[in-house]
Amino acid sequence: MRKKFKKRVKVLGHCSGYARGLGKGHPVVAKDGKKAKEELEAKIEQLRGHNTVMQAKLEFLIAENQRKEKAAREKEEALEKKLELIMNTLGL
Repeated sequence: MRKKFKKRVKVLGHCSGYARGLGKGHPVVAKDGKKAKEELEAKIEQLRGHNTVMQAKLEFLIAENQRKEKAAREKEEALEKKLELIMNTLGL
């Protein structure tokens, strides 16, 4: 177990910020973390806006799909009525 640690220190160098060799975590710009927090909050708002746009697109696509399904059902019913009329005319 000790050999693995020594190899890791040779490759990565020793830094208390490393999390099991994955590199440093999210950098904090200011010591009190306010600037990093502001950046994260701005990113959250950006993602919320993106989520709203995606939700609107999804609702539009669902409505469009329902409209197309209804039109297809109506067309199928009309064709079935025509086929039934033709079969009755021919006596089948």
